[in-house]
Amino acid sequence: MMTTLRGVGEICAQYGVTPTLHAHAGTFIEYRDELDKAMRDLPPELMSLCVDTGHCVYAGMDPSEVIRTYKDRVKYLHFKDINAEVLAASVAAGKDFYAAIGDNIFCPLGQGCVNFEEVRQTLIDIDFNGWVTVEQDTDPAAKSDAKTDAEKSRVFIEKTVIA
Repeated sequence: MMTTLRGVGEICAQYGVTPTLHAHAGTFIEYRDELDKAMRDLPPELMSLCVDTGHCVYAGMDPSEVIRTYKDRVKYLHFKDINAEVLAASVAAGKDFYAAIGDNIFCPLGQGCVNFEEVRQTLIDIDFNGWVTVEQDTDPAAKSDAKTDAEKSRVFIEKTVIA
């Protein structure tokens, strides 16, 4: 896989584009050892990093620590929050990622266990100047209201993160 990702980076470099790797629950690059290997094996000029706050916590990582460690490679972020109770229940029951999404493991920003105040301070400390997307994985069949959740996340961002 690293050979393929390196090849993608080399092709993109021909066009002045640096692809961005997103460590994601339920994939081959989910946990910290897998992320560290990818960052070791893929040169910075061929691969940058997207840190997803919710997927970090899902995989047992501290998103602020990951951002600090790879500050020179972090070009993009996904702000996502995670319900700690649903996470604990999912792990205890051995549920897979998609079943956990069906249980609404991801919640509006500020209603979960991601420490966004620390993430905000980390981004200030590293002088982050990239893009952030507010994201919430949902199962269309689960009981959730995407519009209401998005509004709650927007209010949280305005009061807490960009204040």
